[in-house]
Amino acid sequence: MLPTVCDDAHPPCCRSLWDLAEGLRIRVYEAVLECCAGGECDGLVSFTSVGPPVYANGDYVAVWLDAIAPAYRRPSEREQNLTMPRTVARFGVQLVESGWPNVEGGYAGTIPSPNAISAAAFYSYGHGERMIRAVYRYLLGELHCESFEIETATPIAGDMFAGWEMFVQISWDM
Repeated sequence: MLPTVCDDAHPPCCRSLWDLAEGLRIRVYEAVLECCAGGECDGLVSFTSVGPPVYANGDYVAVWLDAIAPAYRRPSEREQNLTMPRTVARFGVQLVESGWPNVEGGYAGTIPSPNAISAAAFYSYGHGERMIRAVYRYLLGELHCESFEIETATPIAGDMFAGWEMFVQISWDM
């Protein structure tokens, strides 16, 4: 049963997965906010989820643990003495932003201009690139992680939103 009070006075037993997820979330969220000017990112929230996010309240950055498994390779001599095998964790990172141009007023409305679509894509591409750079800076620069991979970074679009979803695989001694 999950506790009803989640605070620093009641810490969980193991935190390394949480710390990795939170580190990714904070860095990506801050990187996207740095791109925003004039309040265009007001309302952007971020959270760490259990599994892919189910959140329909607007703009967000979400991170979740997608899978975890022992590394499938023969351990080095140093690693043979560890109590846990080298571990591979796969995290999902998702950015969803409202404001994508759409058909206004149903079938009788106006279709967005190619310029409006291109302008929205321009900003979306920039935010996606910021996500990727933030992940690299965090894993290489802060954690000095030797073994990680950004598997995919895929643009996503829907009715009135655009964003990015990426998966990051990290291998470390648990």
